[in-house]
Amino acid sequence: SVRYALGEAFGLPVGTVTTGKMLSALKALGFSHCWDTEFAADVTIWEEASEFVERLGGQKDLPLFTSCCPGWVKYAETYAADMLPHLSTAKSPLQMGGTLAKTWAAKHILKCDPRKVYFVSMTPCTAKIFEASRPEMNTAWRWLIEHKEIPANTPSFQDIDASLTARDLAELFRRKGINPLLMPKTRK
Repeated sequence: SVRYALGEAFGLPVGTVTTGKMLSALKALGFSHCWDTEFAADVTIWEEASEFVERLGGQKDLPLFTSCCPGWVKYAETYAADMLPHLSTAKSPLQMGGTLAKTWAAKHILKCDPRKVYFVSMTPCTAKIFEASRPEMNTAWRWLIEHKEIPANTPSFQDIDASLTARDLAELFRRKGINPLLMPKTRK
């Protein structure tokens, strides 16, 4: 949704997609790699589907509800604790993206020390910013320690280092004098 909201923030009609121009603008800001959340969303769906099949076979904790929306998860934690066993244990797509960037992508694509990866998410809502700050959202760090990919004494780090809403991103572009609408479209 950020690719649509960004266009609207710069005067395009509601619903206009700006993906290619947004990627160029992010590169102009200094981002070295940009990945779309769509892949991470697919991974989340695979995890949720596997979990559903497992629960269905055991007839346990059904129905299964998605855990993709941190606002919904926080609501359930605060006001509907009886729903918690029904929430999927899968990470949200943004959290999945941060974890994958710092584990698999660091090793196989970026070919760098995962501690050097600084992951910034672009999000449609502030609930995702809250989610990124939750202390348990450090699975990449835990996995990397467990698999001896980084030293055991490495201080904990979050899966997502910073999170910007679409409005934050638009404001950042404005402050840096970058108009995404004037940028060429790019695919990477």
